[in-house]
Amino acid sequence: MTQRNTSHGMSGQNDRAAEYVIWSHMKDRCSNSNAERYPLYGGRGIGVCKRWQDSFENFYQDVGARPSARHQIDRIDNDGNYEPGNVRWRTPSENCNNKSNNRVLSLGGRSKTATEWARELGVSAHQVLARIDKLGWSVEKALTTPIAKVAPEVLIEHDGRTQSLKAWAAETGLKPHTIRVRLERGWSAKDALTKPLGPSRWKSAA
Repeated sequence: MTQRNTSHGMSGQNDRAAEYVIWSHMKDRCSNSNAERYPLYGGRGIGVCKRWQDSFENFYQDVGARPSARHQIDRIDNDGNYEPGNVRWRTPSENCNNKSNNRVLSLGGRSKTATEWARELGVSAHQVLARIDKLGWSVEKALTTPIAKVAPEVLIEHDGRTQSLKAWAAETGLKPHTIRVRLERGWSAKDALTKPLGPSRWKSAA
């Protein structure tokens, strides 16, 4: 006689094996401090509700079968727990934008997601990550350098001359918007006015 494994409602046919593995990994990264991804979940205070922590059957009843082998479990609020109303099945491509601002950054002995730092410091998470990934800034510099708003009428000094943004744009052939965005992202006046557009346009001198 074939023995049936009924642990947490799993049948011998393994008809819900994928969901069971997802449920197990979800609990592990939230409660096991030795888990590789614990710092991104349990270490940030993300937990699993008691209804799901204690029962795979409850988890499966609430979230259902995943639509395809490509789907993953996703929290709607990245700072919220795994609980009814805050999870959904999504594909990796659908998850991409939701995860991008969830990267953990450490500063001054504190670790928070880019979104949490942005909220605390009053800056844009997108701009913070662009500073790190595309300009090569350190986390400290990216988080502590104010993101200035450049007015269209601002005067810019470069190479011993001072002109309006519009005048520099006319002279360099760059669009005023391009120069303004570069300055707001922390580029020096020299780089903002002289770097050509192209694949390397995000790179800037330190």
